Amino acid sequence: PVTFFPRVEASVRERRDEDRGAVSWPVRVWLGEGVFVVARAVDASPGGLRLTLSPRAKSMLHVDRSYTVELDLAAAPIRCMATVRHANGDVGLAFLERQPAFAGHGSLAEAPALT
Repeated sequence: PVTFFPRVEASVRERRDEDRGAVSWPVRVWLGEGVFVVARAVDASPGGLRLTLSPRAKSMLHVDRSYTVELDLAAAPIRCMATVRHANGDVGLAFLERQPAFAGHGSLAEAPALT
């Protein structure tokens, strides 16, 4: 594969403590009281997530800012704090505390849609 921004990719890779697995999970990122954006996690590890979301939703998230993240996973819903680490294409989030509950979710695990 061709790498257009090797320094950026290397920098992102170096900050990641563990490999992420492919997933397809609906996610809410809370911006404030009663305000959230909807995204989809495309890979995850106990240390973070990579989200894909609309350009409008992405414009509401800011690098180095922390947000409450909510995943309505069938086995166990997760609500935690995460910091936006990058927004180059997709958005990379790092959890403030590891989420070991992700270990029980297999690759390409599907969660119900957020309502």
